[in-house]
Order: sequence, then C-alpha cells, then structure tokens
Amino acid sequence: MSFKSLIANGVHQMALLTGYSVMRARAIRAGRIIMFHGVGGPDYPETEFESHLRFLSQHFSITSLGALADKLRDKVPLTNELVLTFDDGLRNNFTCAYPVLKRMNLTATFSFVLP
Repeated sequence: MSFKSLIANGVHQMALLTGYSVMRARAIRAGRIIMFHGVGGPDYPETEFESHLRFLSQHFSITSLGALADKLRDKVPLTNELVLTFDDGLRNNFTCAYPVLKRMNLTATFSFVLP
C-alpha cells in the first residue's frame, strides 16, 4: 500500500468514526439507491447485513423504489431517501435478506429473471 493510499484510508476511517461522513452525506439532499448481492455466508454474514441496515435506517429514510420514483416524477424535494435493491435473484436474497428486512420492517426491491 502506498503512502498516499495509507493516508487516504486513515482520513476515511477518521471521517467514519467521528460521524463526519454521515453528516456530510445527509447535508446532500438526494435519493440514494444501494444494490446488494449475496447475503449470508462467509463473505457477507447475515449479522453484518443486519448491522448495516440498522446503521442505514438510523441515518437515512429507507423507502421503496416506487416512492422515490414518485417523488422524482412529481418534483417533490428529496431529503435523505434510501432505496435498498437486490438485483441477482439469488436464493439467499429470500432466505437470508428478506427475513431480516421483514423483522426490521424495512422495504426493498427485488428483481430476478424467470427462466
């Protein structure tokens, strides 16, 4: 790792720890869409996913893709809307992610292709 990337990583970590990153993101009134893929398993454990959702729901307004599209269509000013999407139609989206979302009473958009 280069010295420059080491410094950049340190600054990024400090911004996260102090809450500056969230404060800066919330100052930009915009809609955001986060795309998830696999949930559960060693690469992205369900507990980590739930922790991320808890963080996001504390700092942003989790909404549906349709509700965000309606606001954009109607030219309603955006605040801090955040849409959660799952685009691969993986089984773990329904066996792991959906139960967590349901338990936390959060909405998300799932897309998949039927054979």
